Amino acid sequence: MITIFCTFFSLLTYFPLTPPVLTLLSPSTEALKESKATLVCLAEDISVALVHVTWSVNGRSVTDGVWSSPTEKQQDKTFKMSSYLTVESSDWMDNADFSCEVSVGSKFTKKSISVSQC
Repeated sequence: MITIFCTFFSLLTYFPLTPPVLTLLSPSTEALKESKATLVCLAEDISVALVHVTWSVNGRSVTDGVWSSPTEKQQDKTFKMSSYLTVESSDWMDNADFSCEVSVGSKFTKKSISVSQC
């Protein structure tokens, strides 16, 4: 365990952590006609492959309906990934506040969206 921690700490020394850049996409009009709708959180310019994604609805953390892709290394040596939250279409239409937060070590970025912002 100590070896793993030291190795991770050494990596952080060589790769300074920066907050990821997020884009939060609302469900499509077509998807809203169905009973389920999916929000997409795109995270780019991630400095290391280890990230933590948290979704919340009206300030409460949610895990049901969440799926996140593995990070993908880019040509510029940064990483990107996507996370998806599938909810009832009615939850979206009720103007709930949906947030995606992506953390890289102590650095994080949070974006929020609701139907009234679209």
